[in-house]
Amino acid sequence: VVRAADLSDDGGGVSIAEHGEDSLVAWRRKAASGGVRVAVAGRSGAPSGQSTFDPGHRVSSPVTDVGPDGIGVVAWIRGTGARASVLASVRPSRGVSWTRPRILARGRIDIARPPAVAVDGAGRITALWSRKVGKRYVIERADLPRSALG
Repeated sequence: VVRAADLSDDGGGVSIAEHGEDSLVAWRRKAASGGVRVAVAGRSGAPSGQSTFDPGHRVSSPVTDVGPDGIGVVAWIRGTGARASVLASVRPSRGVSWTRPRILARGRIDIARPPAVAVDGAGRITALWSRKVGKRYVIERADLPRSALG
């Protein structure tokens, strides 16, 4: 469990994922510097590290998941309208550092529906989001390869 003091800059959109010994909490920062914060907690419940992604950008809808082998993923939306992007970063199995965020999609991302991410038992990572195409919405998907683990 991440202590409440660690969420003092909570701007909303909290996402929690847990599997075995590993817990991840992601939230949108309310600070003027913006961005997404992710806290990692181990078995003791004490935070073992926090990371900030996309500082200086307007972000929304952070989501996270952790797989059985400890691989973690966080995804979020940067911006709005035609300038929106879906980004993701990965934490290798029980690692302490995260990969550099990669852009999964750009333009007309539906920010009313947050993206979804999942790590399966084999460590494969999948992200889903919706995009407005004309008058309809379509679901798009990206599979992050094992090489995304850095």
